[in-house]
Amino acid sequence: MQETDNSSLTFQYTLSYSDFLAFQLYTASNSRRSKRNRRRSWLIMIVLSLFLCYTAWSTGHQSHLYFLVPLALVVILFFPTYQKWYYKRHYMRHIKEYYSNKVNQLGILRLDKEFILETSAVGESKIYLTEIKELHETGQHFFVKISTGESLVLPKTQVDTQLLKEQLFKLLPEHKVIVKEDLQWKWF
Repeated sequence: MQETDNSSLTFQYTLSYSDFLAFQLYTASNSRRSKRNRRRSWLIMIVLSLFLCYTAWSTGHQSHLYFLVPLALVVILFFPTYQKWYYKRHYMRHIKEYYSNKVNQLGILRLDKEFILETSAVGESKIYLTEIKELHETGQHFFVKISTGESLVLPKTQVDTQLLKEQLFKLLPEHKVIVKEDLQWKWF
């Protein structure tokens, strides 16, 4: 962290695969559509396994129940754990495919009165504070959501968290930014 002058601050950081993964999982865990899809998948698996049990019972194949009832219990109890693993794997593949050129690259974030300037190996992005829609804080990251749908991921381990938070909270209230503190968040 460096102070460039009285009105701006500069922070340096590098993002890892786990930082991008945390962002993807946080976004998915707060998405109504994603929650609905996970719940629907679980319900479909429950109904399907119970239907198989009922079909075996009603057709007189009692011996099949010795296999199907425990299978139904496993599905009911452990499908959420499987989903958790599946989504992590899915998002990690997505990150490796689309964000691998951003991993372990030095990023520089400059906070000014009117804008945030983000510089990386790819280029520069000037984000006016009026375009910031949401600021999410988890135990390990800040996620700054922009009106274009993109986001900035800022790992707390690499920036002066208190100074960054003070500066953001000082600049953002006048722009009606939604601030959400979710310090206990973890992937379901």
